[in-house]
Amino acid sequence: FGAVAELGDFEITITFYNITKKEAIISYSEKNRQSDIAYSVKDRLVFNKNDSEKQIHTTLVNQINVMIENICSEYLIEPESIIQLVFAGSTPMLHFISGMEMTENQNGDFEEQSLFGIKEIAKMTGIKINKNAVISYVPCISSSVGGNFLFKICPCKTMDKELIIDFSSFVTIGFLCDDKIYVSSSADENYEITGVSGHITGSVSGTTISQNDNIHLKTIDDTTPEGITLSGMIDVLGTLKSKGLFSETDKQDIEIGSYKIFYRDISNFILLKEYIKNTINAILKNTKLDISDIVRVSVSNNCDEKISLSALTELNLIPDELVPKLKNHFEDIICYDRLRL
Repeated sequence: FGAVAELGDFEITITFYNITKKEAIISYSEKNRQSDIAYSVKDRLVFNKNDSEKQIHTTLVNQINVMIENICSEYLIEPESIIQLVFAGSTPMLHFISGMEMTENQNGDFEEQSLFGIKEIAKMTGIKINKNAVISYVPCISSSVGGNFLFKICPCKTMDKELIIDFSSFVTIGFLCDDKIYVSSSADENYEITGVSGHITGSVSGTTISQNDNIHLKTIDDTTPEGITLSGMIDVLGTLKSKGLFSETDKQDIEIGSYKIFYRDISNFILLKEYIKNTINAILKNTKLDISDIVRVSVSNNCDEKISLSALTELNLIPDELVPKLKNHFEDIICYDRLRL
C-alpha cells in the first residue's frame, strides 16, 4: 500500500492506495492538532523557533501515527504493508513534519533550497509504517493539490519526464524528472474558472452527435443539465469549435437546447491555455529541458469519464509539439470511503 498525507494548516487528510490495483481505498481527515498549540502557521513558526522540545513537530508526527493506526485497524491493513508515504503541504508544514528548521527569510515562501523536498526512510522519522518505506516530501503546493493527483505521480509512479495535466475543478500540472517532482495548480496561480461544477448529478460531462449532426449534451446520471464539469466544458467548446460554431473571439453566451454557458465563464476558461503554456515553460526552464524531451502527456480528471483528446487539441490547450504524445491517464481512481472526524 501507499499513502498520501495532505498537511493543511488546519486539517490533515490521509488517503490510502492499493499501489498494484491503482485504487484509492479510504480518505481520513482530522483537525490539525498543531492549532491547539499555536493557531496560525506564523504563530507556529515563532513558537517552534523558541521551543527546545519541538512540540509542533512531535504533535504532528504523533497525530499522523494515530491516524494511520485507525485506518489500518478499520480496514485490517498491516502498517508493515505501507511501503510508500508522501507528505504534501506548504513549505512550513513540510518543515514541521520533517523536523527541519526554517530560516527566517523563508516565512513559508517558495525557496529554492526547499523546492524539491527530501526523501527519508520511515525508521528514521518516527512514522510507524514499514521501517524501510520511502517517505517523500512534495513541497510548495497548497491544499488545493489533492491526494488523488499526487497518487498519480508518487505511489503509482509516472514515467520519468512524463507530464500529467489534471482537469478537475481547476487545472493541476505535475512533472517527474530525475526523481524530482514539480507541481503547479491553477488555483494557486489565481486563474479562476467560473461556472464549473463538480462531478455531481446534472453536470454536463460531454457531448454526443446525433445522426443528423445535432449536438446533444451528456450529463451525469442522464438528468436535466445543471452546471458543467471542466472536462465537460472542454468537450462542449471543442466540439462546437470543430463545427465552426464557436470561436475564442466570440463575445457571446452559448446556448445548447435549454442550457446556457455564459461568455464570462468562457473567457475565464480560455485563460487556462496561458496557464498551461506558462507552467510547461517554467518546468522546462527549471529542468533545463527542451519541450521535445517530454516523453508523454497524460490527461486525467477526478470523474469517471475520459477527457476528449480531440477537444483539447481543437482548443489548442496543449502545445502543438506535445499533441502526438497526448493520452488519457490510466483508468481513473476507484471511488473510496471518506471519513471525517
